[in-house]
Amino acid sequence: MRQFKEIEAARRGIGVSQKVLAHRAGMREQDYSRLKKPSKQGPTVRTLMRLSKALDELIAEKEQADG
Repeated sequence: MRQFKEIEAARRGIGVSQKVLAHRAGMREQDYSRLKKPSKQGPTVRTLMRLSKALDELIAEKEQADG
C-alpha cells in the first residue's frame, strides 16, 4: 500500500491536480489538502486505499491517452 507521500509524488508526477484526485477518490479538495499538513493522526488505511485506487485509475487513463 502506498503512503501519502508516495501518492502525492505520483500525483504531481502525472500532472494531476489535488482537486481531480480528491474528487476521484470521493473526497473534497479541502480534506485532501488537510492530509498534507503534519498531524499526529495521519490518513486512515481506508483513505490511503481510496486515494491509491483513484491514482491508479488516473495513471491508466493517462497511459491509454498517451498511446
